Amino acid sequence: SFRKMAAEFLPDLVLAGPVHDGAFVAAHAGLGCRWVAQSWAFDVLWETERDADALARARTVLQKCPALLADSQTVLQKCEAIAGQPIKKRFLLPWGIDLASTRPAKDRSTARAELGLQNQTVFLCTRGLEPLYRIDVLLEGFRKFLASGRDAVLFLASEGTLRSRFEAWIKASQLTDSVKFLGAVDHHRLLDLFGAVDFYVSSAESDGASIALLEAMYLGLIPIVSDVGGNPEWVQHGVNGWLAQPGDADDFARAMTRALEMSDSQRRNAIQLNYDLIHARADWVLNFSKLLPDLAGFSNLPEVR
Repeated sequence: SFRKMAAEFLPDLVLAGPVHDGAFVAAHAGLGCRWVAQSWAFDVLWETERDADALARARTVLQKCPALLADSQTVLQKCEAIAGQPIKKRFLLPWGIDLASTRPAKDRSTARAELGLQNQTVFLCTRGLEPLYRIDVLLEGFRKFLASGRDAVLFLASEGTLRSRFEAWIKASQLTDSVKFLGAVDHHRLLDLFGAVDFYVSSAESDGASIALLEAMYLGLIPIVSDVGGNPEWVQHGVNGWLAQPGDADDFARAMTRALEMSDSQRRNAIQLNYDLIHARADWVLNFSKLLPDLAGFSNLPEVR
């Protein structure tokens, strides 16, 4: 059991999440040590909206937790709304990316040639083929975008339980030449994909601080993402990317069109803004170096009983 494991390792502090799951266990395990609840974003932004039991467990944890760790202001605010009270000790940590290793191994021309690309505009989605990520909305938005006569390709670099359904829809919509399934890709290949494409797209219904979004922005892609969760904390609509209303295929089509119509100077400015933003706020090495001292600073937290 969790209690037995804690007794064996004798931790000074337990960092437990998701809120409705791991943190709930920690809150009721009688560990005799200090603990901090950690939200994984989807737990409070998605699960608690769809599962009454998850909501009840999360509320219990958030009313009881001595401290909370989250990756965005949106998640912090949602946690306090669920708790129905302020959470005294809060730590905001955008997990960030390893800037030094976030580099494509291949140059852009080589990567595009290997993908069979010429002059097409390329959109890339890395989100799972699962209900949460609303790939159906993205596909319909892309279909409407193409209907205006655009020459573009959408790559789906992921897997999921809905793949066969989406494949059937793509075939029925006569989009097999425009939408390509790349399957699950490892991180090295993903970085090469980022270096080969033009836009990063995500139609997720819930998001915290998405690592894929941060990597895409750092590597020069213009983001087009749902106006949900932590995304507006990174993307300023029409400035360094585009936000679309969740579940609205027409709005995604409009966002893709507007992104494609950016002038060269607008695109250069957006790319530079994104690069600077990730350097300033999403440096994993820097952010993590701040986490341990903050956790150590929780030394005056009450113990779990």
